[in-house]
Amino acid sequence: MKKEVLIPLMAALLAAKFAIDHVGDVDLFWHLRLGLDLLTSGAFAEKPPYTWTFDAPWPAFDWLSQLVMGGAFKIGGYLGLALGKAFLAIAIALCLYRAALLRANGNARAAGLALFLTIFLLAANFSSRPLFLAHCLLALEILILEEARSGRRWPLALLPPMFVLWGNLHGSWPFGLGPIAVFTAECLAPLRFKFWRPIALDALTPTGSDAGQDKPPGDLIERARRWVVSRAFVPANPLLALSGALAFVGCLLAQLCTPDPARFIARPFQWIGQNTEVWMTEWAAVPADHPAFWLLWLAFGLIALALIRGRRPRSLIEVIFVALTFAMALAKFRLITCFAIPALPLLAGLLSERVSPEGFQNRRANAALACVSALLLGGVSCLNLARADELAEGVVPRSAVDALEQSGRSQERGFNYFDWGGYLVLRQIPTFVDGRLEPFEANGTLGDYMRVEHEADIAWLENRGVTWILTRADLPLAQALLRRDGWSLAHKSQDESGAELWLREVSSR
Repeated sequence: MKKEVLIPLMAALLAAKFAIDHVGDVDLFWHLRLGLDLLTSGAFAEKPPYTWTFDAPWPAFDWLSQLVMGGAFKIGGYLGLALGKAFLAIAIALCLYRAALLRANGNARAAGLALFLTIFLLAANFSSRPLFLAHCLLALEILILEEARSGRRWPLALLPPMFVLWGNLHGSWPFGLGPIAVFTAECLAPLRFKFWRPIALDALTPTGSDAGQDKPPGDLIERARRWVVSRAFVPANPLLALSGALAFVGCLLAQLCTPDPARFIARPFQWIGQNTEVWMTEWAAVPADHPAFWLLWLAFGLIALALIRGRRPRSLIEVIFVALTFAMALAKFRLITCFAIPALPLLAGLLSERVSPEGFQNRRANAALACVSALLLGGVSCLNLARADELAEGVVPRSAVDALEQSGRSQERGFNYFDWGGYLVLRQIPTFVDGRLEPFEANGTLGDYMRVEHEADIAWLENRGVTWILTRADLPLAQALLRRDGWSLAHKSQDESGAELWLREVSSR
């Protein structure tokens, strides 16, 4: 087995394993329910279903992702969803390997080293959400741009249709415009970045017949000019820049192909502008005790060190873009992928100067290594697939929700812990609040939720006609319910969720 086959094979196995490790996610469930409903009805819901606290028109954001996820779930349940994620993770790994190989000028070892580091970084965001599908398109975009850099312009024509999908899959499409803008700017103003070496070691040093001769100042100035130009600039490529600009405009226009173009285009910017992300821990800074924190610094450190010691100048615009995305990734956990994928080609190109392309020449040893990797990674993945249901619903209090349905109160007004709202939606139980943050933030429900949960304002819930409360035993609300007349503990989960189901007594209503 050639190393050009061994390296992407092992990377694909590792990516698939990481994808299967994260079968469940608290926000997965409401996406599944909306996707299943869309498959059944064939029409978009005019307002968020399965909630009693928001009753206003709302676009069907992420509908295409929900359709794909709901279809996989309908076909194979959580197992089908996990297998679908595994195939998409393999596609990401193969796209990124091809992109890294192109930048590394065929150096498979350098491309593989950069790819494996990237996959470990990506594993932090391999959650079962529409964002995962957006990661696939970002990887494909990076591959298309690398193909264009290598001299093939026609793949750029694939970008606008791809952005039609992206706009309907997930609201992260604006970030995909960044690499295209960088590519276009590089072709139009190809500035280069390189640490300056001492003059005595460079082109300013007289050579050949010039050595030992006194040169006029004008000649020295001309040498200095050529030296700076050779280091800071390369010839522009106007035709390729025009192709990139047309692709950029096409990707923007592609956002008109959504159910509600104005709302879909404005949504990503409103999300940041309204600071809705403060409600989500994944939008917090990467904690120093998380492996991703050190992997981020390792990747950035390798890039910085290779730039300092590199033999060839690199694109100044790309270096700045990668540095900015690194800062964003440190500040927002969810943006790790937005650094890891675009930085991969730069890292692979830098490593190709230092990592020898030799090695892994013994095909039998390569085949044996591939078999061992397949047995180990494939075995772990198969074990996780066998317990896909358990892994998926292990993050929610299934027994407490069963008890709620058995009580006959599930369709009445209730109050639920935020992280469990998505599972209630999957079970078609109206929620107080759930992972569909934007509508609840828009009408003030999120603020009401935080006040009730932490200040234990049970009277406010009673005035709103709430007849059941699903909360955690360690929260102030649960402690207050112990002392509140008219409420009884109907169920207490024995699992790690610590869920408690409280029902309001009929005589108190």
